[in-house]
Amino acid sequence: MEVSYDELAEIVVKGSKNGYANRTSAHVAKMPLLNLENPQVYNVIGKELMKEQVITSLDEALKNAPGVSRLWSSTGRPGDGAGYFAMRGFSVQPTMINGVPGLTNGGVDPANIERIETIKGPSGTLFGSSLISFGGLNEGSFQDAGFKKSFFIAPSFSYRVNDRLSFLINAEIYNVEATNATMIFLNRARPLIAKTVEELNMDFNRSYTSNDITYKTPTFNLFGQINYKLSDNWTSQTNLSRSVRKSDGYYSYIMFLDGSASGPIAPNDTLISRFVYNQNSISYTTDLQQNFIGDFQIGKFRNRIIAGIDMMNIQSVNDNSPYLLFDYVNVTRSNDSRYGQLTRQAVDAKLATTPGATKNGANNYTYSAYISDVFNITDKLMAMLSLRFDHFDNKPSINYNTGVKSGKYNQIALSPKFGLVYQVIENKVSLFANYMNGFRNTPPVITNEQAGYPVNMKPQQADQKEGGVKLDLFNHKLLFTASYYNILVKNILTSITVDNGSGTPVNVTIQEGEQKSKGLEFDLNANPAPGLNIIAGYGYNDSKLLKTGPATINTRPTSAGPANLANLWVSYTAVDGKLQGLGAGFGGNYASKNLITTSHVTGNFSLPEYTVVNASLFYDAKRYRLAIKGDNLANKEYFGGWTTIEKQIPRRFAASMIFKF
Repeated sequence: MEVSYDELAEIVVKGSKNGYANRTSAHVAKMPLLNLENPQVYNVIGKELMKEQVITSLDEALKNAPGVSRLWSSTGRPGDGAGYFAMRGFSVQPTMINGVPGLTNGGVDPANIERIETIKGPSGTLFGSSLISFGGLNEGSFQDAGFKKSFFIAPSFSYRVNDRLSFLINAEIYNVEATNATMIFLNRARPLIAKTVEELNMDFNRSYTSNDITYKTPTFNLFGQINYKLSDNWTSQTNLSRSVRKSDGYYSYIMFLDGSASGPIAPNDTLISRFVYNQNSISYTTDLQQNFIGDFQIGKFRNRIIAGIDMMNIQSVNDNSPYLLFDYVNVTRSNDSRYGQLTRQAVDAKLATTPGATKNGANNYTYSAYISDVFNITDKLMAMLSLRFDHFDNKPSINYNTGVKSGKYNQIALSPKFGLVYQVIENKVSLFANYMNGFRNTPPVITNEQAGYPVNMKPQQADQKEGGVKLDLFNHKLLFTASYYNILVKNILTSITVDNGSGTPVNVTIQEGEQKSKGLEFDLNANPAPGLNIIAGYGYNDSKLLKTGPATINTRPTSAGPANLANLWVSYTAVDGKLQGLGAGFGGNYASKNLITTSHVTGNFSLPEYTVVNASLFYDAKRYRLAIKGDNLANKEYFGGWTTIEKQIPRRFAASMIFKF
């Protein structure tokens, strides 16, 4: 036939693929590596799934990661104002963008996120210790006060000079004004009277704040990358990141009364103390990273290697008011006249006569070198060997009120990593095992309350042993990972009481505490029929504090979250016919009972288990996409927390409209 526009106006090619199956990552191992080749477990949440679920926050997206639960909402506080999550028994925060530091004191807007990768286990070997743990939206509030307004823009520039040299620049400008999420702090110094949410007998739809007690968290992240192909086997990669984050405004929180400092008021779980302070803090993070990435043969053996150096600097300046105990409010009475007295004007008046403002500056550097090699012993058997050296240099912080400098210390740590992968069926079934190490810098402390001088400490060290299986079957239509892990953390600071020899008890700090965390994780991604996708996950974690002080020994850490977590999402999209592009999704999350306080002094406080059901309906056309999402369709009352109680959202609907150009 003679090919012409009149006779052949369009060619339609139809195929079927799993749109959520891309697990290849250039960041988890800092080199391009297939999931089946990596002896480490990680989960990927892609933009397709986030669009389908009408995701508007990082917190919502992470509900799709097996074994991950939110501990705290973003608080906006200086230094650690981003949200906290529990992973493998430890608290973590989002800290990295494209594998380099990208920090915020507020939440993270998913508008510029291509994919979220949750890297499981202590990952100090490739990412260090300073930011790694062991393990456009306007939003109102379901409570009587509370709001969040945000602005987000993310310009990007990419330039490919030639086949060897390319440049990439990404920027993120994110500004949020909000009230604090209502988290009720349980008292940590005395026995709790109420042990469950029901026993508190309080109205959790009350916010205990007001809409003029707000904070702002403007954030600027800049990321630059230069890639230069040195030869057919070697590439130079230079990364530079700069993060500026602020906390400006009023931070408020509430805590059940201690009673010890309140005169005639006895300890109780009826009165809460309302605290407020005015924060004015700014932090600068600069990171420069140079990597050399190679892929070459030594005889018949393939080597994929990365060698790099990393320098990171974090500076912060704080000019904050003292924490102000504003008043007390009865949580069991709706007619307490004090409830509505919390205003910005009243707070400013009390702060003006309250001494104790904080004005200081801090500065630290981390210098690192690392190397990692994935070595093919055979076509099916691969070994990963990695080592990192870190030198942490904490400069003396300065108190601008007194001019006194203090807190200077240095620490050195080595972090190894070993892994084996055996592909039982090449590119389809892999067995894996790993040993990974992570560490956390520990500043000097006054170990003996009578001595009165700081003593240098060792870094905390975490060692993980893990094994499991990874599947990638039926042309990427079935992906499955199952793993068992065992983590032991050493050198945890703990306080004990000893006799000083004259019969007087003395508090002494020792570095002999340990935490053991073990568990199972399962991650399923299936595409059994065209347009049908199933995502499911399950995580079980058993954590215990060992060799600690008498208050917490043999207890589950409050940072561990629920022991059992499960997630499910099933969706179908019509792939042809008149309904092509029309789809629906259904799923939800389950969490078992959560012990948010587990101390021999306070007793246990537990949050009940819950199951939350969500659904979405969407239509994806050539030039636009429409979607509506219903969260918590059954309007279940449920709670999260970490020595805190935070009521989660009731039934909520969200709509999304996307135009394509």
